[in-house]
Formats: sequence, C-alpha cells, structure tokens
Amino acid sequence: MFTRTCPVLVDVAPDESFLSLAKKVALETIRVGRHQHYPVHNPVSGRLWNILFNYLAVEFGDFAGIPMTADLLLFGYSNYPLALHLRHFDAREQLTVDFDFHASVFAPDEAEAIVRDYMQLLALLIADPEQPIPATAGGGHKGILLRVGGNPPQKPAATAQDASAATVEPPRSGAERILAGIWANLLKLDPVPRNESFYNLGGDSIMTLIMVFEAQKAGLNLDPALISGDQTVAQLALAADAAHSASGGGAAARTGRDYRGGAVQLLPVQHRFFATTPVDPHHWNLAYMFEPGEAVDLASLHRAMHALAAHHTALRCSFSFYGQSWQQIADDWIDMISVTQEEVGDLTEPERSLAIEHRCAELQASLDLGSGPLVRLAVFPPGRDGKARVLLCAHHLIIDPISVAILTDDLRSAYRQAACGEPIQLPPATTELRDWAEALAVYAAGREAVGEVEYWSNVASEARRVIAVAPLPRDETAGRNTSESLQELLVSLSDAETRELLRDIPHAYHTEINDVLLMALAHAIGRWARADRVCLALEGHGREHIIPGINLSRTVGWLVSAYPAVLRAPRACQITELMAVHDQLKAVPHKGVGYGVLRYLSQDRNLSARLMLETEPEIMFTYLGQTEQWADNELFRLIDHPVGPLRSPRRLRRHLLNVVARVRHGRLEVAWHFSRNIHQLATIENVAADFIAALRTVLDAGRSDLEVRRASAGSRNPQVYLEARLG
Repeated sequence: MFTRTCPVLVDVAPDESFLSLAKKVALETIRVGRHQHYPVHNPVSGRLWNILFNYLAVEFGDFAGIPMTADLLLFGYSNYPLALHLRHFDAREQLTVDFDFHASVFAPDEAEAIVRDYMQLLALLIADPEQPIPATAGGGHKGILLRVGGNPPQKPAATAQDASAATVEPPRSGAERILAGIWANLLKLDPVPRNESFYNLGGDSIMTLIMVFEAQKAGLNLDPALISGDQTVAQLALAADAAHSASGGGAAARTGRDYRGGAVQLLPVQHRFFATTPVDPHHWNLAYMFEPGEAVDLASLHRAMHALAAHHTALRCSFSFYGQSWQQIADDWIDMISVTQEEVGDLTEPERSLAIEHRCAELQASLDLGSGPLVRLAVFPPGRDGKARVLLCAHHLIIDPISVAILTDDLRSAYRQAACGEPIQLPPATTELRDWAEALAVYAAGREAVGEVEYWSNVASEARRVIAVAPLPRDETAGRNTSESLQELLVSLSDAETRELLRDIPHAYHTEINDVLLMALAHAIGRWARADRVCLALEGHGREHIIPGINLSRTVGWLVSAYPAVLRAPRACQITELMAVHDQLKAVPHKGVGYGVLRYLSQDRNLSARLMLETEPEIMFTYLGQTEQWADNELFRLIDHPVGPLRSPRRLRRHLLNVVARVRHGRLEVAWHFSRNIHQLATIENVAADFIAALRTVLDAGRSDLEVRRASAGSRNPQVYLEARLG
C-alpha cells in the first residue's frame, strides 16, 4: 500500500488563531495536492526537524485479503526523527496519539517536552479554537511544513469573489472597525471580511506599509515588525488594541523633531547611484503633476513645505563630492526646498499644456545637489479652463514612490493647518533617515547579514553566467543607450482581469502579484531571447523589518533595494510554473535588502568584489503597486500631464529594458522603457504582447481550477498524512 507525498509550507503568523491556521493548512493542502510533480525532499538535519504527523480516520478491515491493522498502516516511517501517529476510531469516538523518536536525534527529555507542548496545544484548541496559538516551550513558532499523501480534501478554496458574495462577518471592536475602514479604502472593497487576510483580498507588501501608517494616523499603534499581509482584520485588531491601551490611547502628534546637522551615511541604493559616475547627476528625478481642489495660497504652501522639511531629514539633505567619494549632509538650515508661482501667459490649449511642460523640464534640470534646491513645488495659476496645476519634483536621491505618498499626505494636512493659521502638527515621525543609515552600517557586519554571503555569492555567479551566454537580441547593435532615446510602450489588463490578478489568483494559490508578473516576464523574455534562464535586476521598496526597533513606515528617503535574480524561463505559463517562481522569490532573504547592504556597506572589499556584477542585468523590473493613488487626495489630485524628462538626456541608461508595473485607476499598467537607438517599437510590442498573453493564461488556469474545485465539492478524503517541521 503506497501513498504519494509532497511537502507543503505554511507560515504561522504572530497571534495566529487555531482556526486561521487550520484554514491555511486546508487551502495549501488543496493547492499542492493537485501538483503531482512537486518534489519530495529528504529529512533535513540540524534543529529544523522533520516530524511526521500521521492521521488515520478509517476503520481497519481487509484489503485484498490482507487484514489491515494500525501497526501495519504505520509501518515504513522510521526515517523520520520524530513521528506523531493520531488514530481516530469513529465507532468509539476516541483519539489515540502515539509518539516515536530516534534516540540519535532527540534526547528522551527533549522528545517528552515536544509531546507535552503538543498535548497542551490540543487542549487549548479544544477549549477555544479562535484563540491565538501560544508560543511553545521550545521557543515559539515560525511555521509548519506539511507532507500530504493520498487524495487531497476536495472542498474548494473560496475566492475573493466568493468571500464578497458570502455573508460577511462585520467588525466587532473599535479597532476592527477602524482597520476595516482603512482596508475598504485601500482595497476598494466593501464590506471587508474580518477573517480574510490582506493579501487574499488584493493587498500587497507596498499597500501593507500604507495600511500601517494609515492605522497609526488613526491612533492604532501597529508594530510594522509584526505585520504581514497574511493577517486578518481580527488578528491585527488584537495587536492594535494591546498597543493602544499600553500607550494610553495612541501617540500624540508633534510639530516636528529635534534634528541634527552633519553627515548622513549613504544608503546602499545611493552608493549604487554614485558608483556609475553619472553624467549630470543633478538630473535624476521623480516628478508629479497635481490639480489643486481649491485656490492655492502661496504663503501657506511655503509654511507647509518648511514644516515638512523640519519633519523629514531627507528634505534637508545635500550631496557634495569630497576627495574620493560623495557625501550626504543634513543641513541645520532649511534651504533645499523651493516654492514658486510660475506664469506661462494667457494661452489656449494645447499651447498652455506645452508651455507648462517646457517650464517643468527647465525646473527639473535646475536642481542642484550641493546648494539646492532638491525639491521644487511650482504652482501654475488657472488658465482659461479655470484649472490650476501644481508640479512636485524632487531628486530621486531623497525620495522614492512611497515617500511621495507620505509627503503628499503630510502636505495636505500641513497646508490645511497653515491656511487656518494654526500650529502645524504632523503625524508622529518614524525612524530618522540618519539612524536607519547607521543601523544598516552596523547590520552589514553582523551575523545575520554575513549569513547571506553564500546565497548572494551564488546568485552573483549565476547572474554572470546568464548575462554572458544569453544577451538580449538587438535590432541595432551600434546604437547608444541614452536617456534622450528613451521610448515608452504601455500595455494593460482590463478592470475585471486586474481584479482577478489582485484577488483571485493570490487567494487561490497563496501567491503575490509579483510572482505572476515575474513568471510572465521570464516567459516573454525567454521566448524573445531563446533562453531557458533570464537575469533580471529586481527593485523592492526596501522597508523590510530586518533590525529590531526600526520603523520605516513614515520615513522619507530613497530606501529601495535592488538585487539580481536569475529565473527559469517557462515555456508554458502553468500554475506549476507560477508556484516555482513563488518559491524562488520566497527564498530571497529579506526580499533582497541584504544584497545592497553587503555589496556597498561591507568593509570587506573582497566580499564587495564577489558580489559586483561587471555587466548589469539588461532588464530591470519594478512593481509600484497602487502607491500613486495614495499620492492623491482631495486637495492635490494627481493627474496625467507631461512634466518633462526625469533624467538628463545625455545620461547613458543602466539597463536595456526597464519594466515598471503599477495599478492605476483599477487597471494593471505595465510600462516598457527602451531605447529607440537599439530596439524597434514593433520588437518591444511583440515581447509585451507575449507578457500580457502569459498573464491571461494564468487567469484562465485560475478560473478553470476554481470550476474543478467547485464541481468536486462535497467529496470526502478518507486518509491524509501530514508532516510538520517545527523551527
């Protein structure tokens, strides 16, 4: 009697309830049970023990004339260091638990302690299935690895669409109501189920950051280090209620912080910027155009922006080249921000828009790294259409897209207070940019970062091989990859497809949108380059919780992480390929933060050299999520209006392709930036079409899987074998 097995990984979140974990186990069992190719790994060594959890819920009888007994059914598992055998006899309504362990791996008292912990957990589960799972005597819980055999349970996992159609349990406490309101606004979903995870409802890691600072504004003291997208409103509210009570009702707002002048260590991405010895380094910006919801008072805008500069260290920073390196200086005086009113004359459209674009280009090119300004806010008075325009541009060295969302939110609040003649109070500031930079420098020499050296050395070696043997095809081999030759191709999914991509696929397969996008990108690039592996430069938000006591949820700066990754280029876009990409990305330590830390902050020059890529990956991928919608508010509404070049036209581009994905106005948009000196538009259109087709193939497979699971609902699974790995 043989049973096919496969491993299943399920994370145990802080304050996870028994019922929540049971639901995760059931959904993950369904998912992997359909993939018969899934590899079975040998038991691991060390303190991450392989533990067989074997559940038998059948009466024993004859099979092919052979009498089946408990001892016979449990035979053959001696290769597991610890085995837990549960036998449920329906007739006697009795549950029997047997434990076997290898004396070479476990001491008797150690095995007994695990048994006691297990029995205590069973008792707690019986007493209250909805209570959080407590940390055990063994030092807490991180996750469980299941090994499933036999036929998987056939009850279908609900999709986000099913969740919204079903009766939704309303929030119970004040904290739950606040969080549900924030989620409804972020996810465009109403009502919000209190027991569905943020990711299952369409959230992502970037939106998690926005959710945290929206909750903090509402007085809920969520600790970002304990937040994950796998948590529900109910789970987050428990943590928020405890923190809220401990702080006496939430943190008080303040007008600013005590700030220090002097040097601020460069962050890894800033080192990366200056390492390219750029042409016109002053012209490398982010810029946005807003339409104000009311007449703008320039004096109030001045006062509001200066309050922001006092509040956020990055807005006071300048950059100068001393000796052999660039230095970042936080100035005691605030002179790095310019607020102006710009006149373009009494023009009709489209002449007025062209004149505004031309002036925006001049303003962007006029930023000065040394003496400022590095931030410009330019107000264009109303034209004949009665609509004003406000340009916000800043050098990328001091802000990133998440910072823009923070700044526009603070600007709205500060401007309202300034216009009313009130003292300006801003939401509590989080970790200082200077403190984050210093903490990263210490982290670079610490045990955890050093523990990533082997991983990143292997990635760098593999990246060099792939870059050397599988370069991208070029239409023009002699063309120069300049910013002046930059061209953009924009492709998108429909509103309905985007909802499926954001909600149904992550809900069904426990993936994130990045997994799907990168699988589709690897497929499209692999077809184009006729390669079985592709090397990408990936960019993340960089605000990972790697250092205790650090909170970056409202820290302004260029905090992103950038790291190389080599992905297999799937020939067919199947769910199995999606899961392979998901597993590979899940294995990246701290979502790539460590690569830049080790590459640019380590004092070991040999290590830095090992991680350096002589040739950059030809493709950069960035997912911006829905950050732009959070740079949008009732006072400053984000609009599509040309703002001029973000980069100096003379600058050489780092990558041949920059692929930037975001969700705007409810639709996934993917911008393909390329050089017309090197690639023809038709070439990039073909690659982008393959990319969109791959996404739609995944969506079709997801719909098909859902129908299969619905059709098989109600069938019973007589026998399931589980293996748990505790660590």
